[in-house]
Amino acid sequence: TLAVSPKTGTLFQLEQVTGQIHTLQANGTTGNFFTSPGWAQTPIDIAVDDVSGNFAYLFASKNAVSVFSESGTRICDLQLGMAFASSIAAKGGYMVFTDPVDNLVGVAKMDCSLYSTINGVGNQPWVGQPWAVAMVNTGAELDAYVLARDKWSTNGLPGLTKIRINSDGTTTVTGSVELTGFTPVSVVRSSNAHAGIYQVVAFSQQNTAAVLYMSSANDGTVLTDRKSVV
Repeated sequence: TLAVSPKTGTLFQLEQVTGQIHTLQANGTTGNFFTSPGWAQTPIDIAVDDVSGNFAYLFASKNAVSVFSESGTRICDLQLGMAFASSIAAKGGYMVFTDPVDNLVGVAKMDCSLYSTINGVGNQPWVGQPWAVAMVNTGAELDAYVLARDKWSTNGLPGLTKIRINSDGTTTVTGSVELTGFTPVSVVRSSNAHAGIYQVVAFSQQNTAAVLYMSSANDGTVLTDRKSVV
C-alpha cells in the first residue's frame, strides 16, 4: 500500500506482512520509518492528511486506526467497532473508513475525535459492500466518495455515493450514481474467487470520481470508467 503526503511530498510505503513503514523523500532519501505500532494485527491501508501532514494507519483484523506525525510521533488511536475495515481516506483534517461486512461507513477527525457512522442514501443503512473510499478537499468543500462494489442498486449493480463533511463534523449525503456496466463482485467471484477488487479516486478539479474494477473473465483485464455524481 502506497500513500503520498499532499503537504510535504513524502512517500509512505506500507509493508503489510510486517507493518513496516518505508519512506521516500523528494531528494531520493529512503529509510525504515517504524514497524507495526502496537496493535499486533495485520495492517491493510494508510492515508495521509493534506492539512496536518499526519497519516492514518488502518488495521484489518483489529479494526483500529493509529495516527502518526510524519516524524513518527504517535498522535492517537481509534477503535472503529467495525466487523472489517477495508479502506481509509484522509483529507481536510478528517478520515473516512468503510466496512463491507456490517455495511458501515465511518468518519472521524485526524485527532481521533468526533467518530461516528454515516447512513447511506436517503438516510437508509448502507448496502452492497461499501468497500473503498476517496476524499477531496477543494477548500470550499470536503467530500468523500464511497464505492459499494456489489448489489447496491435496485438493479443489482455497484454504486458510488458522495458525502459532504460539514465544518461541524456532521455529514450529508449529496448524491449517488448507479455504476451501469459494472459487474458486481459476487458475480465476478463466482468464476474467480480472488478477483473483483475495486478502487476509487477523486478529482479536486471537477465533481468526478474514477472507479477501477476488474472484469469477470480470468484474463488479467482491468477496466476503468468515470461517472459524475451530482
